[in-house]
Amino acid sequence: MSHVIAGVLLVTSSSGPTIVARMGLVEDFNAWLGNAEGWLWTWLGMPVVGLLALYFTLRTGAVQFRMLPAMFQSIRENPQSDEGAKHDTK
Repeated sequence: MSHVIAGVLLVTSSSGPTIVARMGLVEDFNAWLGNAEGWLWTWLGMPVVGLLALYFTLRTGAVQFRMLPAMFQSIRENPQSDEGAKHDTK
């Protein structure tokens, strides 16, 4: 198992933790960015997505639920061919 603590990569084995490498500036920034991104999605992104879903559900009159029977009906129907339509059989 490996951990990054204060920019140092530690690998844990049966004999205990071993320092493998000191991370550079880019790796430090990448680790920080990964942590920030996780925090932002958890505490900011998901509530925004949830509120937008609620807004669009109310704004459209819950069309995704109202049209559910029509969706199943169209799945059960046999396809109708248009007599004037050209069908490419290639």
